[in-house]
Amino acid sequence: DTATTEIYTLSLHDALPIYSRASHQKYGWPAPPMFSRFCAKVRVSQGLSGSMPEQILLQGKILGTEEFLLAPPAEGRPARAAGEDLLAGRSQWITLLGEVLPRALLVELGLARILLGSSGGGQFLLVLPGEAREAAESFLRAASRQISELSSGIVELIWGVTDNLGDWAVIRKRLNDEQIGRASCRERV
Repeated sequence: DTATTEIYTLSLHDALPIYSRASHQKYGWPAPPMFSRFCAKVRVSQGLSGSMPEQILLQGKILGTEEFLLAPPAEGRPARAAGEDLLAGRSQWITLLGEVLPRALLVELGLARILLGSSGGGQFLLVLPGEAREAAESFLRAASRQISELSSGIVELIWGVTDNLGDWAVIRKRLNDEQIGRASCRERV
């Protein structure tokens, strides 16, 4: 919901100007300029830069889950392996993929776990410094190739990246548009 998103955005993103006047008045938040000065003072007092670096949002989605779960066993596997054990194993793999992949990306980039906004249900959302974009996309391209190979081309990883600026509905649309573009490109290949 919008209120939760705005509260989360202000706390996790260190008060970037992603708010509406109505929301900060409604929840009794300090006026944005004062709050920004306060955050800058806190950062400086902790030995950090007083200025805010560019931040991006990265959302990943795992596609093809249903097809993967219902696909017949790989060639050479005994028929006995099909059934409940196969379904359970594949289901666990998909679940772990959605949980482990964003955490592995943060570890690879040397970033704090708190930058993981959410993960589960075949999706994840991360807040990253702008300068990590290229490395993050390189990591995800490699992961995407491995996921496709391990699932015989059934499971796909797509993602979208956008600046962490603007109304949440606008940010969400930019992320979705980029993911749709990636999915469309894969279908043409």
